[in-house]
Amino acid sequence: MGLQVKGKRQRKYYSYRGEVGNIAPNHLQRDFHATVPHQKWLTDITEFKVKGDKLYFSPILDCYNNELIAYQCSRHPDGR
Repeated sequence: MGLQVKGKRQRKYYSYRGEVGNIAPNHLQRDFHATVPHQKWLTDITEFKVKGDKLYFSPILDCYNNELIAYQCSRHPDGR
């Protein structure tokens, strides 16, 4: 019969490739356990798509009790 299935082609994933600054030294060496509050803090940036726009969320977490110390939400990955 010569039938062929043509599906929608998936878009290739790529992460943000903005300007790369200095890379901080790895002082924690993946040891995320803290014995007292405010001894070790972690941060990261997460991208969300909301109504066709991109939002960037950056929390600061305390390793002692996983408490959220601060956060920032922005339309730009650099916090503008």
